[in-house]
Amino acid sequence: MKKAFLHLLGLSVLIVLMSACSQTTASEDTGQQEERVTPVEVAEVTTGDLQRNNEINGTANTSNSSEIIPKSSGELIELEIEKGDLVEKGQTIGRIDPEAIQDNLTMLEISVASAQKQLESAQVQEVMAEQGVEVAEEQLKQAKASGDMDSDVDNADISVENAKIQLEQAEKTLERMETLYEQGAISLSDLEEAQIGEQQARNSYEQAKNTYESTSDQAETGDLSNESSVRQAEIGLEDAKQQLESVKLEVESARLQVEQAKEELSQTEDQLVDTNIKANASGEVTVVNAEVGEMVSNSQSMGTIVTIDPITVHANVNAEELVLFEKGQEMSVYIRALDHTSSATINYISPVTDDSGLYTVEADMDNDEKRIKPGMMVKFNLPTIVEQDALLIPTEAVVEEADQTFVYVIEEEQAMKKEITIQNSQSDMTAIQGDIVEGDIVVTSGQITLSDGNKVTIIEEAAK
Repeated sequence: MKKAFLHLLGLSVLIVLMSACSQTTASEDTGQQEERVTPVEVAEVTTGDLQRNNEINGTANTSNSSEIIPKSSGELIELEIEKGDLVEKGQTIGRIDPEAIQDNLTMLEISVASAQKQLESAQVQEVMAEQGVEVAEEQLKQAKASGDMDSDVDNADISVENAKIQLEQAEKTLERMETLYEQGAISLSDLEEAQIGEQQARNSYEQAKNTYESTSDQAETGDLSNESSVRQAEIGLEDAKQQLESVKLEVESARLQVEQAKEELSQTEDQLVDTNIKANASGEVTVVNAEVGEMVSNSQSMGTIVTIDPITVHANVNAEELVLFEKGQEMSVYIRALDHTSSATINYISPVTDDSGLYTVEADMDNDEKRIKPGMMVKFNLPTIVEQDALLIPTEAVVEEADQTFVYVIEEEQAMKKEITIQNSQSDMTAIQGDIVEGDIVVTSGQITLSDGNKVTIIEEAAK
């Protein structure tokens, strides 16, 4: 009985002690809840325009592609490019064997000199023919003024002497032309013209001799009348004028031959310069179709140069996206492979759709370091304003529970719950309405464990 009493007494004491400990623990927990402070990150409420960032995928392409076509034809003796080389416009990239052109140039220089000599000879004959006309005119004048037979004989004698001089000059010209023809410096037609000129001079000489003999005979017999003398002088003048016209034609023909020979010479000189093959654009060599020792032609491409600075980026967009673009517009373009953003200028907007029903948009972008390569994927970034002059908060500050949308505003180190209405929300920022003003501080991180009126401490390192 005594043992049972002691056992019961022990249990009672234990229960009392456990109860006291439980009360102490509960009291301590209550104190901790009352003094609990939640760490949070915050941001300031601002006023401004809310933008939506439209992203449109595109591709980088070459802005221009140029074929390398030599201006001259012949054997390629030097080639200074290969695929992948960067070249500048006007840079010498190869050379064609100039030997054949140089030989042709030498022959043409001889032809020019020969044509020039022919012109000078024809000009001398023109002067002599003009003098012959003057003499014939004077003879006619004298024949009309006087019927003196001795004077007629003298005039006929002068005509013979003039015709003889012209014949000798024509013979010398023919002899020189024959020599040039044998050297291959003139054509057969040039030689034939000289032969005709010599024959005409010979005929004039023979006619002058006949006239002189006839005049002399008639003077001796006294049968030559003044009228006959005038007639003979008129014939002589007509012959002299015809001779002058013929010589003038020869001068003009010789002048044309000189001009033609000089033009051929100039063209050949240009061909000699064109044996140096130059890059017709700046860019990267992507194709080389020729090798040293091969024949190249001025009608066939021997390579390709693509221009990659600036580089062109293009996208195919639908009608709704098309209105976001304007020609001359500056915009941001992100190159995925390089993780790099650069500025581009819209230079072309297609007025019609392609076969897929999309519009083509192109923009030029600086690529002075040549890092952007054709075929790289790009992304056009096109910000558009969706709300103007609105209260803006970080989207992460918004809390939605059941049918409530609210934020926590920091007031005197407490988080005060304030309901809001969302006007428009983007991934980073949200436009709102509510009992909030510009400059308020809202909780952006840590609000999940908050309740209205909770004490908070701001994590300064993360404060925005």
